[in-house]
Amino acid sequence: MLGNGGKCHVACLDALVKAGASLTLADRAGATPLTLARGRGYKEMVAILEKAGAR
Repeated sequence: MLGNGGKCHVACLDALVKAGASLTLADRAGATPLTLARGRGYKEMVAILEKAGAR
């Protein structure tokens, strides 16, 4: 869902968030994008998600 957390994946996440993608859509295990980003240590992605209102 978040790729490897690199520059291209961050840009893709940012574009999706700006386009109105769901911030709460969970994967099969129930993990949200914010949960996954935090768990993988993707600080830039966490910041984008939190700024957009993900909790």
